[in-house]
Amino acid sequence: MIRNNLPDEHDILEITPVSLGHTLAEVPMKRLIITLTTCLLCSTACSPVVPASPTPTAPVSESSASEQLTLFATQTQSAALVATTSAQQEPYVSPVPVHSPSPLPVITQAPEEAGPFRQVSRKEAPVLGRVLDLQPVDEGILLLSEGGVSYYQADEWTAYLTMMTGNLVGVDTNRSAWATDANGSISKSNFTVNRPAMEDQDTFAWILYRPEEGWSPITTTVGSPVSFGLLTDSRGWLWVSTGRDVRSFNGTWQVHDSNTMGMPTPAEEATIEFSLYPNLNSGEIYAGRCDWGGAGPIGGGGWRAFDGQSWMEPDPLLNSGCVTAFAQDNEGGIWVAQDANLWHYRPEATALEQAALPEPPSPYRFGYINNLSNAPDGSLWVQLALCTEQACLGGEAVYRLNDGVWQQIGEPSPAGGQRLLFDGTGTAWLLSAGSIYRVVEEQFQPVPGLVVQAAAVDDAGTLWLVAQSSGSPTLWVQR
Repeated sequence: MIRNNLPDEHDILEITPVSLGHTLAEVPMKRLIITLTTCLLCSTACSPVVPASPTPTAPVSESSASEQLTLFATQTQSAALVATTSAQQEPYVSPVPVHSPSPLPVITQAPEEAGPFRQVSRKEAPVLGRVLDLQPVDEGILLLSEGGVSYYQADEWTAYLTMMTGNLVGVDTNRSAWATDANGSISKSNFTVNRPAMEDQDTFAWILYRPEEGWSPITTTVGSPVSFGLLTDSRGWLWVSTGRDVRSFNGTWQVHDSNTMGMPTPAEEATIEFSLYPNLNSGEIYAGRCDWGGAGPIGGGGWRAFDGQSWMEPDPLLNSGCVTAFAQDNEGGIWVAQDANLWHYRPEATALEQAALPEPPSPYRFGYINNLSNAPDGSLWVQLALCTEQACLGGEAVYRLNDGVWQQIGEPSPAGGQRLLFDGTGTAWLLSAGSIYRVVEEQFQPVPGLVVQAAAVDDAGTLWLVAQSSGSPTLWVQR
């Protein structure tokens, strides 16, 4: 799961420093004044220019995979520690109503092109903190970031909720924003992307959900009490996950914890993460739980299914363990990732089969499965975490399973949190460490010149990006 340019060169002024063998008294006064003035000017003019963000990381070559994986893992852990420390210093504050800001100024420079992408315009995307998601909607694009929501339509950006001081959870299918506050409560804003209506409104009202509406407050010292991301099922129910449970909303909130779902009780020291996935055929909601500790999984609650009334256990083989991901194939079968095991479940036959994984690249082992993606051609793409015998360090390898045959895609990468996308032609794209790669002949082909913060595919199969080239982040689209 963001950046800039360096100047080509600096002009260096050549000066003659005062000899260390003389005292100031021995130096002629006029020469001393000239020397000191020159030094002061040089110290200002020759200051290094620091890039606003790091250069995108390319995949690791085979000859140095081990060394680079260890280096990147160390850097990633350090960055995570800094981020955690910063989060601890910033308490949550309840969301507040805000005024809509003035429109951004128009930049008249011609749009750029980079590989198969072109800028939609040169207008800067109003990124407010870390980018969380990019969502194509209706006739425009929603950009969700830590500091608010921005909407792009007809060559104009409009930023909403820019003074919100809470934790954005997401925007639902009705285009309402949800956020949590310092008390572990959740609120819904009347924000919408209906531009004409917004021009008549000065503020946004928030609807607070309390225990009377079924919401149990969650206290936490680090991060948001609710994971970012909203899921709407076929019934129209809204789902979120927290570090304790999963919750559904249908006018009132309902809390589904491990006990309710029949999962084993997690260890006290474990960090819990739930994965939610909708079965597009049956309407069921699947929930998997993974318990994390140290540098990898230490167990989990397995897999459960909700039919609208109660939770059930699809198969005893998956009633425990670290379940991280699901994917539904073109025939309605369900792929389930449990630890370093891959299972295929056919609901109509209630049959569960295990698929053998490929051999991991030396000198690593597969620790667990990060993500599963079903491609338009019916193949399954699997992102496998690379680990040493001692720990999982954040590296990843991507494989494709097609008709029972495994194919490694590209080289292993030191980056974690990578995201796979498929455009309307079925071409696979990998968003990794600020770079975007197109899969060509089983290899990752980078798109040079772009630092990517977010990517999404619209209903027509077109790929959109929020990315930087020679300037600030702007909106890009696949040509």
